[in-house]
Amino acid sequence: MKKGRQTIMRKIITEQMGNTVSILLLCASMAHMVTASRQFELGVWFALLVGWQLLFVGYRRWLSKHDAGYHADQGEFSSADEREAHVSTRAAVLSYRVVMIATISLIVIGAFVVMRWRLPAALLAVLLIWLLGGLVILGLQTYLAAWIHYDRLDAD
Repeated sequence: MKKGRQTIMRKIITEQMGNTVSILLLCASMAHMVTASRQFELGVWFALLVGWQLLFVGYRRWLSKHDAGYHADQGEFSSADEREAHVSTRAAVLSYRVVMIATISLIVIGAFVVMRWRLPAALLAVLLIWLLGGLVILGLQTYLAAWIHYDRLDAD
């Protein structure tokens, strides 16, 4: 693998993994808020989320200053050339399709689960938080895997 492609790959992996960690911490924080008590309580997960966001945004700003092909405001969609833009588009289309199929499947399955079992409201809320977060993570990780796959196809 050429050095330029390694830099591009590192940029995409960093962006997607950073976003995945952000979503995991956000879900944990929201689930904690729902189950903690009747009062508004942020908790340790929220503190970790804020700390992570400060580090991640700082790193993205640093990366945008040191990599001409990366723009912090465009994130994973920033591209240095036409080939990168093409790979990003193909990866985004596949990611969209996977998330839409998963969302429709969860709606259908969710309807049967709600009809079959009477779940407490707090448990249902936590389940919904994690399912929605899981859909976002599925999209992020599908984009990452597709980007790597299409990048290697285009390189050959």
